[in-house]
Amino acid sequence: MSWVVLLVIVCLGLLCLRLPGGRRGRNAVVGCVVAGALSYLWGAAQVLFADPARMCDTPSWPRPDWDRFEDRFLPPRAACHWDDGRTQDLVSPWVVPALSISFGLAAACLIALAVTRYRKEHSR
Repeated sequence: MSWVVLLVIVCLGLLCLRLPGGRRGRNAVVGCVVAGALSYLWGAAQVLFADPARMCDTPSWPRPDWDRFEDRFLPPRAACHWDDGRTQDLVSPWVVPALSISFGLAAACLIALAVTRYRKEHSR
């Protein structure tokens, strides 16, 4: 199910690339930031609504009582930890890579825009 959300985020980013106006670089930055923001919001919602009492006590583990629960919002992470070293992540595994890639691409697009503008201004 989580791949559907990732597909929607990618499609929204691609729609921003095809906006009219001839400003493809700026649209690429907007698309990357929108994709990153949606990825972050999805991960933050999973952290916010993580219920350790319900999600960490799974019957598939031999010992249902968990040792500690870790949650943070940057990067989004919610995890149950057991004494024997096992960990169960409650945030989708694609959230942090999608967040990193989209904001990295946005930074690369901004650098490319700055270089292009610098070359246009100094070529005159």
